[in-house]
Amino acid sequence: MISHDVDKPCNIKEIMAVETLLVEYQILIISYESDFEFIYVGPDKEKRIVLLHHKNHYDFIKSLPAFFNKKKFCFICLKPYNQDIYHTCIKLCKCCNDKICKQKPNKAFKCSNCNVRASSDDCLRLHQENVRHKLLKCTT
Repeated sequence: MISHDVDKPCNIKEIMAVETLLVEYQILIISYESDFEFIYVGPDKEKRIVLLHHKNHYDFIKSLPAFFNKKKFCFICLKPYNQDIYHTCIKLCKCCNDKICKQKPNKAFKCSNCNVRASSDDCLRLHQENVRHKLLKCTT
């Protein structure tokens, strides 16, 4: 059980305690005072609660893309963006632009157009589909 004096502001330590009770949810907190930077990011989960902290008060953010006035939001690098081609997440595969690239160790596949190395046949196929649909640029 969590005890909290409702007349006092809630701190991150208390929010972390609440998060342990909400086992299906990740809690993320953005600070108004810190130029909308994330000041707390809980363990990654499929369901999320995003809060805006401002003057000892928390507001619920229903949509991060809408909050940042963008079309999409990446929960891996915590950045808003509009188009996949311009999203340069460090966790995305540089070949196929996929978050969950299925790599096959000790195997290399090359794109016949640009000679980029793909880590699997699926990675190469995604790369070539993305190039064909202009989601990625195939460099020659």
